[in-house]
Amino acid sequence: MDHLEDDPKAGAHNWKPESYVQKYERTVTACDDGSITIHVGVPCTIQENFGGGEIIRVKPDRRMSHCGIENMKIVSEYDGEDDEDHGWKAVEMNAIRDSWVRNVNAFHFGYSCVSIEDKALRITVQDCK
Repeated sequence: MDHLEDDPKAGAHNWKPESYVQKYERTVTACDDGSITIHVGVPCTIQENFGGGEIIRVKPDRRMSHCGIENMKIVSEYDGEDDEDHGWKAVEMNAIRDSWVRNVNAFHFGYSCVSIEDKALRITVQDCK
C-alpha cells in the first residue's frame, strides 16, 4: 500500500498503519514473563513492525445487557431506486452487551438489517434477512 499513487478520483491514497486504529475489547486472563493471554484472539496482528498496539484498562461496564429484538418486519419507505433519503439501518446495536436480534426481516434499508457498532459486545444475530 505504500507504493500507491495518490488518485482522489479513484479513491487511492497512500496510508500509514496509525491511520487505521482498530479497537478490540478483550479480557486479560494471565500475565507472565512480559506477555499476556487474552480470552479471545484478535483478527489483526499487533506486532510492532505492523504498527504495534497497546492495552488500555477500561472502566467498569455500564452497558445495557440481556436485551433482545425479535420477530419483527421492518420496512423503510423509499421513492424508487435513486432515493437516498430513507432508512439505512433497521436495527443498530451500540453501547450494549450480551444481547441478540432474532427473526427480523428488513426491507429497503440502504445499509443493513442489523448493524453492530463498536461499543457493542457479544451480540448474536440469528435468522435475520
